[in-house]
Amino acid sequence: MEDNYLVALDLASIIEDSGCMVLGPAPTVERALSILKQAEPDVAFLDENLDGASVAPVAHALARRCIPFIVHSGYA
Repeated sequence: MEDNYLVALDLASIIEDSGCMVLGPAPTVERALSILKQAEPDVAFLDENLDGASVAPVAHALARRCIPFIVHSGYA
């Protein structure tokens, strides 16, 4: 999950270059939850703050399914 399109593209490129498939981007909580209804990711990268919205609902959904995730932020 990343709300900054250029950062999302860069992260997706890095992930794909390592041989993994990207199931996003997901710039909103709603989009991420929609993806989770359709797919079972191996791991997720969550931006802590999506344009003011908390990623907690997505983190909880991932935790319930025992899917590991990383929370990142561009803030110091």
